[in-house]
Amino acid sequence: MLPEFAADSDQRSGSDGCTISRHLHGLLPTRRFLADEIRARRVAFPVICVFPQAAKGEFWEQPSMQQLAIAALDQTVKEFRIDTPREYLIGYSMGAAGSYRIAYKWGERFAALATGAGTVQPIPASLGSDRATVDGCPNPFTVEPEPFSALARRALESRCHATREGSSTVSPPCSPQAHRLGSGMPLFRS
Repeated sequence: MLPEFAADSDQRSGSDGCTISRHLHGLLPTRRFLADEIRARRVAFPVICVFPQAAKGEFWEQPSMQQLAIAALDQTVKEFRIDTPREYLIGYSMGAAGSYRIAYKWGERFAALATGAGTVQPIPASLGSDRATVDGCPNPFTVEPEPFSALARRALESRCHATREGSSTVSPPCSPQAHRLGSGMPLFRS
């Protein structure tokens, strides 16, 4: 989804680039309503949105799907005038679990992470023993005794901060306040 000015070839270069957000869907693919709403109200959404779709039977915690999401973002950055300090990562459910894992690996890339209904802990075996086994190897923070703390430490290394949804209070990620935020926690770079 492109704001009108981003599609104009004369506007593809310059210092005041677009904000970009990448959305990872849950177990069901992205519903059209969000894309339709952005398309219908471009002025209200001055952002380029990237909606990669996980292949059927694949999940965002898998390295191949994370690479797909990053490749889609890289291609968009290459093609359009993007203000790279304003790259945002958004995920819901399975997409939130994938967003946590992408933020762990490429945290320095994103200005913020916003998630909902996703797990930081390893994917439970009840969702498939293969998924649970695959998750722990490439996503080492998930098998830590305190996976959220491990993710928060990585966010601190990336100069991220955490804030509680609906609050203006910002806490360093390794603080006890940030540790209690849990799923739904946006991470912000300072």
